Amino acid sequence: MLHRIQKILEVEPYNITCQWNDGQTLVTRLEKSLMEWSREKNSVFAMLLDKNIFASVFLDTESKTLAWPGLLKMDNGEGQLLPVPLDLDPEVLFSLSMPAHS
Repeated sequence: MLHRIQKILEVEPYNITCQWNDGQTLVTRLEKSLMEWSREKNSVFAMLLDKNIFASVFLDTESKTLAWPGLLKMDNGEGQLLPVPLDLDPEVLFSLSMPAHS
């Protein structure tokens, strides 16, 4: 089964609780991973360590994953760089998730 996010339920600093397409409600704790991913030179993930930027997360309804608006730039083919969302692979997010406790 391909895991996809159905709904974001709660966003806290570096933790996002989501409802998944298999019916589970899971919390993804991202602080440790973001710190690790941010160590690479010019890592885009370092931006997500800013709590205000992290809080701007949204559900990309097409790819059914978490995304942050305008953090990347993409060439539109005419030499213009346009802002596009930074998204994370939903399978990676699922692997980093654990059951949410009520």
